[in-house]
Amino acid sequence: MHIPRRRQRSSMRIAPRLNLPGRPGAKLRLDVVQVAVTSRCNASCVYCPHTMYRKQWINQDLDPALFEAMLPALSGVKRIHLQGWGEPFLHPNLVDFISQAKRAGLHVSTTTNGARLDPKLLEAAVAAGLDDLGLSLAGVTAEENDAIRVSAPFEGVSETIARVHSLASKRPVPTLHIAYMALASHRQSVHRLPALMARLGVSEGVVSALGFAPDRHLEEEGMLARNDEEKRTLRSFRRSMFQLSLAAAFQGINLYYQLPRPKRRKSCPENVDSSLVVGADGQVAPCVMGRLPVKGNCYHWYAGEERLYAPMVFATLDADPAGQLAEAASGQARREFLRTFRNRPPQSCLQCVKRHMAPE
Repeated sequence: MHIPRRRQRSSMRIAPRLNLPGRPGAKLRLDVVQVAVTSRCNASCVYCPHTMYRKQWINQDLDPALFEAMLPALSGVKRIHLQGWGEPFLHPNLVDFISQAKRAGLHVSTTTNGARLDPKLLEAAVAAGLDDLGLSLAGVTAEENDAIRVSAPFEGVSETIARVHSLASKRPVPTLHIAYMALASHRQSVHRLPALMARLGVSEGVVSALGFAPDRHLEEEGMLARNDEEKRTLRSFRRSMFQLSLAAAFQGINLYYQLPRPKRRKSCPENVDSSLVVGADGQVAPCVMGRLPVKGNCYHWYAGEERLYAPMVFATLDADPAGQLAEAASGQARREFLRTFRNRPPQSCLQCVKRHMAPE
């Protein structure tokens, strides 16, 4: 669920710059607020918690009234990303959300799996002013991708990109990027990604390793090294990705990548110091890993052991969404989280593969 950023922060702020919550016109001064407009999805990707926890998964759409009510607090945010653990184009009000966010002066992005995306719906989203559109892949051919991203076919992504290009003569179109999931068993396929991007006419891509493993097999696919042999393999792959990104740059393609390192880092590619996530249920979390839409206990794998998933929520938006969102961003729970994040983070962060990753 990574959101690409043009520039990464080299240091963390203790707290975001905010007007005082509760005062009229209180605004968040954050880089990104991610709004998970729905937790429903029409795909069954083999690595996704939505697939692995299907019996516990809570399928829910964001209430349009809640979105409208929180907008006043978002006017100071640099960007709003309308996507979380589901497929955003399944929400019947997505185009309205884009229009409302643009009227509020926000830069608007989203990411789609491209599965059975209606051309009229796509055109309406573009006409509403969508600024950035990410498209998810996990292979450079239909055979590779479709075996992993079940019901999210490679063909759908290709068609969506072609349709966006076809609209360029009529109106400004969103910037496109490929959000590529690199699994350990298919890591060599990544080296053909720049050629695919050139063929599709997409000049920006982000390659990510798996950041959450719902079972033991998927932990092996995540590339977090657990022994010397795996460390050597990962170092070799990192070197090859660096060389690939340099070669891609000569083709006019910006290729970024996030791969794990053996040691846990003090920073996090989710940029928790300058962003927040609002779930479809109105719960506010530091990142998408902080609140999976599941009921009851669920378990994941980290460092060769099965761990109990521990959610982290700052607040729930209900009576006063704008005020509560501002309070969640500057309140005691988030201040304490940011104060301890580098050296004494909560257990949920200590068990997160994302803490091993560095954006490059």
